Amino acid sequence: MDIDIGRSVAAAVFGDKDKVKFKSVNWAQSFTSIKSGAGDLLSKGMTWTLSRDTIQGLDFLDAYFYDGQGWLFCCWKIIGGWPIPIFGHTNFLRIFCK
Repeated sequence: MDIDIGRSVAAAVFGDKDKVKFKSVNWAQSFTSIKSGAGDLLSKGMTWTLSRDTIQGLDFLDAYFYDGQGWLFCCWKIIGGWPIPIFGHTNFLRIFCK
């Protein structure tokens, strides 16, 4: 899937899906390869965290793959005067149950 992401970005930016170079990096070099300019896009199974977004100085895009891991929670909302249980994963409830 990561190869397809790279080709899709190349097609959108350059108009040609083949105008992309792939470079294999190990996990430890993921952030440094982007920050050093050795690469422009990192397509890898990675969890977005606040520290990665702020301390590392990286810009994360929307998730393109959900692996199914996470916690299921419930919050209660009053809708039309009735308490309604809302079930969802952590990211959904973080937005909906404020």
